[in-house]
Amino acid sequence: MNGVAVRSRGVTTGQVLSLLLLFGVSDWVSAAIRYAIPEEARRGTAVGNVVADLALDLGRLPGRRLRVVSGGNKKYFGVDLTSGALLVNERIDREELCGALSPCSLSFEIVVENPLELYSGTVEIQDINDNDPVFPSSQARLEISESVAAGTRFPLESAQDPDVGINSLQTYQLSANPNFALDVQTRVDGSKYAELVLEKELDREEQRELNLVLTALDGGSPPRSAHVQIHIDVVDANDNAPVFNQSTYKASVRENTPSGTLVARISAYDLDDGPNGDIIYSFSSHTPAKVRELFALDSATGELRVKGQLDYEEAKLYEIYLQAKDKGAVPGVAHCKVLVEVVDVNDNAPEVTVTSVYSPVPEDAAPGTVVALLSVTDLDSHDNGLVNCFISPGIPFMLSSSLKNYYTLKTEGALDREKAAEYNITITAKDSGSPPLSAVKHILVQVSDVNDNAPRSSQDSYDVYVPENNVPGIPILNVSATDPDLGRNAHLSYSLLQGDTTFGHLFSINRENGTLYLLTSLDHEDQVEFSMMVQVQDGGFPPLATNVSVSVFVTDLNDNAPTVLYPHPNTTATYTDVVAPGTPAGHMVTKVVAVDADAGYNAWISYTLLQATDPSLFSVGPHNGEIFTARQLREDDAPEHTLVILLKDHGEPVLSTSATISISVAEMVKEVLPDLTDVAPASDPRRHVTFYLILAVILVSAAFFITMLSVGIFKCYKWRQSKELYNSSRSTTYRTPGPFHHIDAVRGGFTPPSFYHQVYLTTDSRQSDLLCKKPFTSSPLGSRQGTIRNGEPGLYHQIVGTASRLPTPAEDAFSPPPEPALEPQPAGAPELFSKPWKRDPGIYSQFLSACCVPGRMRTDMESVSLQRSAWKWQVLSLFLLCGWGWGSGQIHYSVVEESELGTVVGNVARDLGLKVEELPGRRLRLGSEESLRYFSVRLDSGTLVVSQRLDRERLCGAAASCVLSVQVVTENPLQLFRLEVEILDLNDNSPSFPSAHRTLRIAESATVAARFPLESAQDPDVGSNAVSSYRLSPNSHFSLDVKQQPDGKLFPELVLERALDREEQPEVQLVLTAVDGGSPARSGTAQITIQVLDVNDNAPTFEHTTYKVKVPENTPVGAVLLRVNASDPDEGPNGETQYSFGVHTSDSVRRLFALDPHSGEVRVSGALDFEESRFYEIYVRAHDGGVPEMEGNCVLQVQVEDANDNPPEVLLTSLLNPVPEDTPPETVVGLFNVRDRDSGANGDVSLEISPDVPFAIRSLQNHFSLVTQKSLDRESTSRYAVELIAQDGGSPALTTTLTLLLNISDVNDNPPRFSQPSYDAFLQENNPPGSLLCTVSASDPDDGDNSRLVYSIESGQVQDAPISSFVHINPDNGNLYAQRTFDFEQLQVLPVSVVVRDSGSPPLYANVTVYIFVLDQNDHPPTILRPASDSDVPAPQRVPLSAPPGYLVAKVTAVDADAGHNAWLSYRLLPQSTDPSLFHVSLYTGEVRTARAFQDSDMAVQQLVVLVTDNGDPPLSTTATITVALEEAALEESFKPQDFLAGAKEKPDLTFYLIIALAAVSTVALATVTLLAARCLRRRGRAAVSPYCCCWLSESPSRDFCKHSSPKLQLSSDGTLKYMEVTLRPTDSPSQRYSTCFSPGSERSDFTFLRPCPTPATLPRESGAFLPAAGTLRDRGQVSGNAGAGSAGAGRSDGAGPAGGAERPLRFAARGSGSRAVIGAGVAVLGKERGDWSGAAAPAANGGEAARPRSPRPVEPRPPQTMNGSGER
Repeated sequence: MNGVAVRSRGVTTGQVLSLLLLFGVSDWVSAAIRYAIPEEARRGTAVGNVVADLALDLGRLPGRRLRVVSGGNKKYFGVDLTSGALLVNERIDREELCGALSPCSLSFEIVVENPLELYSGTVEIQDINDNDPVFPSSQARLEISESVAAGTRFPLESAQDPDVGINSLQTYQLSANPNFALDVQTRVDGSKYAELVLEKELDREEQRELNLVLTALDGGSPPRSAHVQIHIDVVDANDNAPVFNQSTYKASVRENTPSGTLVARISAYDLDDGPNGDIIYSFSSHTPAKVRELFALDSATGELRVKGQLDYEEAKLYEIYLQAKDKGAVPGVAHCKVLVEVVDVNDNAPEVTVTSVYSPVPEDAAPGTVVALLSVTDLDSHDNGLVNCFISPGIPFMLSSSLKNYYTLKTEGALDREKAAEYNITITAKDSGSPPLSAVKHILVQVSDVNDNAPRSSQDSYDVYVPENNVPGIPILNVSATDPDLGRNAHLSYSLLQGDTTFGHLFSINRENGTLYLLTSLDHEDQVEFSMMVQVQDGGFPPLATNVSVSVFVTDLNDNAPTVLYPHPNTTATYTDVVAPGTPAGHMVTKVVAVDADAGYNAWISYTLLQATDPSLFSVGPHNGEIFTARQLREDDAPEHTLVILLKDHGEPVLSTSATISISVAEMVKEVLPDLTDVAPASDPRRHVTFYLILAVILVSAAFFITMLSVGIFKCYKWRQSKELYNSSRSTTYRTPGPFHHIDAVRGGFTPPSFYHQVYLTTDSRQSDLLCKKPFTSSPLGSRQGTIRNGEPGLYHQIVGTASRLPTPAEDAFSPPPEPALEPQPAGAPELFSKPWKRDPGIYSQFLSACCVPGRMRTDMESVSLQRSAWKWQVLSLFLLCGWGWGSGQIHYSVVEESELGTVVGNVARDLGLKVEELPGRRLRLGSEESLRYFSVRLDSGTLVVSQRLDRERLCGAAASCVLSVQVVTENPLQLFRLEVEILDLNDNSPSFPSAHRTLRIAESATVAARFPLESAQDPDVGSNAVSSYRLSPNSHFSLDVKQQPDGKLFPELVLERALDREEQPEVQLVLTAVDGGSPARSGTAQITIQVLDVNDNAPTFEHTTYKVKVPENTPVGAVLLRVNASDPDEGPNGETQYSFGVHTSDSVRRLFALDPHSGEVRVSGALDFEESRFYEIYVRAHDGGVPEMEGNCVLQVQVEDANDNPPEVLLTSLLNPVPEDTPPETVVGLFNVRDRDSGANGDVSLEISPDVPFAIRSLQNHFSLVTQKSLDRESTSRYAVELIAQDGGSPALTTTLTLLLNISDVNDNPPRFSQPSYDAFLQENNPPGSLLCTVSASDPDDGDNSRLVYSIESGQVQDAPISSFVHINPDNGNLYAQRTFDFEQLQVLPVSVVVRDSGSPPLYANVTVYIFVLDQNDHPPTILRPASDSDVPAPQRVPLSAPPGYLVAKVTAVDADAGHNAWLSYRLLPQSTDPSLFHVSLYTGEVRTARAFQDSDMAVQQLVVLVTDNGDPPLSTTATITVALEEAALEESFKPQDFLAGAKEKPDLTFYLIIALAAVSTVALATVTLLAARCLRRRGRAAVSPYCCCWLSESPSRDFCKHSSPKLQLSSDGTLKYMEVTLRPTDSPSQRYSTCFSPGSERSDFTFLRPCPTPATLPRESGAFLPAAGTLRDRGQVSGNAGAGSAGAGRSDGAGPAGGAERPLRFAARGSGSRAVIGAGVAVLGKERGDWSGAAAPAANGGEAARPRSPRPVEPRPPQTMNGSGER
């Protein structure tokens, strides 16, 4: 292990004490030991016994963990713990470790523990002769002229031997020869080098070359050697010039030929030998620099190869001038020319230029809209330049081209921003070359938004439950909706469509976020439910909207105390009941009757006897309030008894009230009621009048019923005939006779939103003409239901009235009205009626908007026709202009270069036939970037002007003609024109030479008439402005000869007229002048210096043979050490001295030093390191430029001085990682030492540790240890980055930072913690075992096993059963599961204590309590408390025969063991009763009262069967049977208390009520008939006075339905009909609305009218006719049947209200549907009780009340209904 200690072992007190002692004494690091071994020793070779040398105990070595630590990557040594010997582990190569240093040693350290000790040692590596001497190259070549004098020395390259001492290089030997001897010299460092000495002069004619062998020998035993071949070439004198085989060479090469391709091979020969016969090929001075960049010439072989990139488009032919020169002292020169023809290849990809881009494009843009103009160019020629363009498939765009290489990008199909907001169109241009090349251009076209999507709500309806007595101003709901449009079109606003004016005072909605607020406090007893409509509208134009229904249910609170009905609490009289003495126990004396206005548990009343005169005599039923005798009455009992009864409800908090009862004990009734007299009933003389009144009421009612039934049958018959509107095969469009009476199918998906129109036709006549139509926008209400095309084709055919197929998506892009709707036109009729929309949608839109405004029909028709003609001429003109601009000759302008900015080039508008005043509207502009760069167009005059400086030479170079192409673009319509502007040349450039000064070196031995080519002058101008002549300044030696090439270029040459003499004139100065042909002429000059060369006869000589210099290490690269100087008395090249390193200079010296070949400056080129080498010896050679060369040599000795350039090194010896967090202070964590390669003070190192870490360092010399300084805590810091900073003593000081990442290992010192102090879980009763209750979560900051948590349940007892039998917890993740099925009635809350433990040692734990709340389900039917069902024969309830209607007979009291809504009970009298018409039961209190007065024919004993039903889902019920006994009058009166007589009223006059009933029925019948007649007369009158009503047919059987109803079909998810909503739309201004709901599939549903609500101003009068939801209408007959039922009920409602009524939506809901929705302003509520549709009557004539259905459903109190996911309650 690398650590000092292991956590499991710990640190003992003795070890700590030993550690402190070690820091205090010097024995911690003992003296070093030394060994010596030869290099290349085998692995396992014993170096020495370190255990014995260190006096260590060999037996304790395993326990003390002895190990060897050495620097570097390789571990060269190891220790054998069995013998204590130091062994070799790796191969040791002295030359690899130390190089030339001697001696060579390796350091190592030995670490032992228990106690901790550190020993250092050194092993010296001894050299063996294992390397041969090596020459830098196996061959050496020397060129020595035959004229070299004897005694000349020639240095040779030295051999290298990595060995040292006697094994290194010792001597050289040379093979025997007659001309050379070998001289061996010794350097200062003792190394040897050899030189050749010429002893006998060479003779080339006698021997042309010599081959010698040089041998190098070392001093080893046996010695090792190396050989090198020396080849000496004898050089002769130069007396012949080179000669070319041809004067002109021709070659052809393909463009883009790879670099290095051979073009031609030129050849020249020279009769001389040696350097004088060696020919060098080069470019002559006439070759331009551009050619030199494209071609490369091999100077030795004469091969002309491609160097650069050849481009056929730049140049098709190149003229290359070459020369051949030998290597003589006075070199001979020959010239030739090479003509290279470039062959074209397909190397230029097409270029796509976007001239204009129209972006963004509206998403309603018509197909064919121009989006962009493109041009394509290809620099290649012939087929390589033919280009084809195409775009990527699958996008609604296309490319069209009317001229070569010019394209137009157009829209091909309809765009939809919601599907694709932008298109990255890829345009690919491909040429016809082989292989073809292509280019890709990307155009980003964005699609702008059009308001074509209505907002979509996340829900169709919302149900909100609010407790009564709420705080005003609270938010209760957030209605959310989305709109896929963008920007303002997607900005949504929310508003309430208030069907009831009171809603505005109760509710408010935030227009921005849809938050619904409750403005006032609600009372459950006043109203249980509120229904409203929220409209979500976007900000587009026109705006679109969606309606969402919201139902608010008010839940009950216990805010009403029980109310005593009997005895009446407000009367002053005392209620006294009489009981006879001796009455047995169990006799019912009287009954306290009370009610509670609250509902549910809050309305349950319990009765308790609070006070009594004799508490043992009477008892009170706790649930029914009946007072019984508790025992038999005795004679000694008091005659008067007063009872105080306490009544309490079951609410929270409990509310109560009290009632006082007086009871008298008497034998005779007269004792208590002395004023009671026996009154016999007298005969009623008016009983026959009553009979006739009853008969009249029945007859009038029957007549009224028959009349209404006839009207309903007639309406039904008329509606059935209206189905011809749907079944007719020739009626193709929907109809509406007026602006507010139509069926809106625009949102049905028949046509796109851009072209929505209304066409009005008559429905019954199949020969009707097209009368009137107008443009129409989509209905905002229609957007939320989708389109009718989602339904079945059958439904589509019913609505559209045609058997044609559904329109396909492609036809939806633009679908004009069906052709059969238009009558065939006679011959010669205007073409306006013959499908104009197929060519121009604008014509169709204008035609549709023409005929509905009086007086505009003819004018609009004419304008449409003219527009159609204008449109055709515009298209024709566009093609003619494009053909004229692209196909015929182009407009050509010319302008002189360097013209001023703003110079007029030409009048573009006039030449193109454009009017100046139309230019801004047509947006005249320049298309291409090149056009915009140099020119601009003035819109005020239409002229093309110069906008930037024109330089012909920069634009076109040397081309004879310079023409720029200009593109002009206009819009409305879009056109493209091409112009040409020629740039004329101006003599604005002077001739110039490539170099202003030229030097020619000519030997004084040059012959007369010798020619010397000169560089030509360059002039960017062309034609006559180019160079036309040359002139040479006067002189006595040279003349000028000018040659003209076939292409007109001039080349000057110098001709030697008189021989040169260096001693007479060493230099000649000439001036060459080039003149062009411009007016005035321009010229350029070049200075020519001719240097006369002499013969080389002197060698360079250094000032000193040895130079010495000192330099500090790390001297910057480029620093000058010194400058060596050698002089040569010769002139010219023979006297020019160049410096280089001698052959004896080693490669390492060449890498560290650089020698300037001209100045002799020796510079530092590498990093000098004192630690690598302290001394360098450099051999410098100076040679002149003569032939043969002559040279001199010197030695430069460089001594390197030390500098502080090595930072300290921190070597880690041992490290304990990780460190346990409970480690005590002063524990050793790591051992390390430091070193510095510098010497002296630069090598003294100090060590510091970073602050703010709980560690410290202890040091002795360069050895250190890292110890803990204070306690550690892994949870606060799990890792420490300890920085060790080592700093030396140099100036400036250098530092090294070692970062140690110490991990802190974990100890279990933290208990687990739960995320919550307690948990609540909710579970429905009757749950399946294994249900997930909740998940408890805990965390532990420890790590590893210490943080691995295990969950368990603490043992305990619940209901005498272990808690583990109720719940189970997953020990791994804390999931709590139910073990059994729970019953709410047995257990409501189950507390469970959960324990979590970690896996540490010892483990730590925590606990938390989980409260499991069992939620109630409806699993208990109601239980009847009163009447008691214990006995077989229930006690009869005694009722006097004279009891009036409303007399309280009994009260059924029941309870339900369930809770909440499941315990709400309702009571109903079943038909199984003896006479159900005699009694009625209160729906919510269970009170049984008489419905009418008793008659003699009534049975004396009545049996009532009461059904008690709870409000659960599904509801459960129980029946209670009550027996009622009708008693005689005498008996009745004997038991009546005086209180009843005091409060009794006279018997109502039946005759009076019958008269009122007869008058009311007659009045209603008369008013109904009058309103029906008035409405019929008003319809006919309106039809007579409306001349523009084009769809009125008095005899049309379908008119009423189509005019007054807008059927809307709602489909459920399974495809069946959910409901049909019919919106009634009378012609007069709306005043009231009604919402009616039917169930088409059931004959037992109720028909319920809600109260009228005003028409919202925000709703448009024209709403969508058919708005089906997503789904499929499965049965067409079902739609017809439901619609028929709806129209039968709707026909009566037309006359409701004084103003004729308003829009009345009738919704036909499918059976089982429970969803709520609001359409328009009405509220649709679905009835679920049994009922009959025939019981639904029309609204009353007063417009404010609705007739009661035959089986009414009470409105209040109404328990809230919940809705599941499928819409069922």
